[in-house]
Amino acid sequence: MSGAPPPPPSDGASGSGSAEAAAARAAAALPWYQSRVSGLEWRVRTLMTENRALRDRILLALEAETGDLRSENDDLRRRQARDPDQPYGSKRENSAPQEADESAKKLKTTASYIDMSSFDDDLIVNTLSFLASDDLISLARASKRFGQSRQDQPSLVERAASRAFAESASDEEMAQLPKYADESHLELLRHLEIGRSELGFDLLIGNFLRYENPLVTSKVKIDPGDPRPLGIDPRDPQGNPQCIAVCRSNVMRAGKHFANVKYSNKPPYFDMGVIRPIDGRQFVGASKCFPCPANRAICLKDDAIARYHSQLLAAKSDRWKGNVHCVTYYHGEGECDATWTDWDTCGNEILELEDEAFEGKRNSFDLLLDLGEGTLSLYDGRKYVGLVKDGLAGEYCWFVEGYNTATYTITRVPSTADR
Repeated sequence: MSGAPPPPPSDGASGSGSAEAAAARAAAALPWYQSRVSGLEWRVRTLMTENRALRDRILLALEAETGDLRSENDDLRRRQARDPDQPYGSKRENSAPQEADESAKKLKTTASYIDMSSFDDDLIVNTLSFLASDDLISLARASKRFGQSRQDQPSLVERAASRAFAESASDEEMAQLPKYADESHLELLRHLEIGRSELGFDLLIGNFLRYENPLVTSKVKIDPGDPRPLGIDPRDPQGNPQCIAVCRSNVMRAGKHFANVKYSNKPPYFDMGVIRPIDGRQFVGASKCFPCPANRAICLKDDAIARYHSQLLAAKSDRWKGNVHCVTYYHGEGECDATWTDWDTCGNEILELEDEAFEGKRNSFDLLLDLGEGTLSLYDGRKYVGLVKDGLAGEYCWFVEGYNTATYTITRVPSTADR
């Protein structure tokens, strides 16, 4: 995990390629900045709440002090009235300004600085557990006491992240995020925060793919310019842009995950599915990509295809289980099929739809990835339409692959309990 934005990849491009690489790096860094802004907004709200609480405590203390002073003043007046020759209250009046100055100094010191060196570890862990993962990372880097493990014990920051996850994650979120043995609690907390944010396409591959609004990563547009020539298969690499948009930061490892996609093109010709967490740096400046070629005329051993697939496999890790590395549902007018690949072999079949009226004519549909069952299923809203593929295991990310001019918007559907 890192508290810094993604590093700029080294691509050696120049001219227009350099501009494209810069745009790709900016797009890759955008989700980090959005998450950072969300974390800072949360921290500001927390500080405002703490500030109000401190102000209320000060006001209560001042009101109590004012009440005591009024009571004492009334008592002094009564005593002065009974015995006018006695100098009642002179000592307090003489010392009041000095005492007020000392109180003000103490209050200012308390409000502006808190020395945590005398706090015990449990109190510090409890306090730090309210921070976001980025703030915890920054704190770990700034202080050895907070960021360094001691005597085979996890660091205070790591303990705080563990507590924050345990106390805030729901049962569904815990099912989605079992901890890896080589994973820190800080990483786990970071994935929890990402899973609660909006889905966004943070990895774009292809010349004709862009954000409609650079600040909204959930919506992308493919615009190759000239319309697709008639008679060309929409998935023919010679006649179409073959662009893909990946929700790379949102890695799904277990549990159920439900997403909705809306599209503008009529008729619809595109794929949506899941792909392994690939390394986007391998594709900086790439004009196209073939993660899951469905056209039977495309040979997986073709030099260009093989090169793309070797790049995709470069990110392979032990967290990739099984041999289904990419699976897509092809959404076309009157045609719905599924394709899958391990980037060495490829499979394809027509879907058996339980809702025959569906047939790709909607402008929106949903996919459910159930990693407990190892299935990817198609839904029309809450209505089950058909099974896209079984045998899925390990880590995946949502992605869309488009072939002609269209916009695509992806949205996380929060609850899958009733599906």
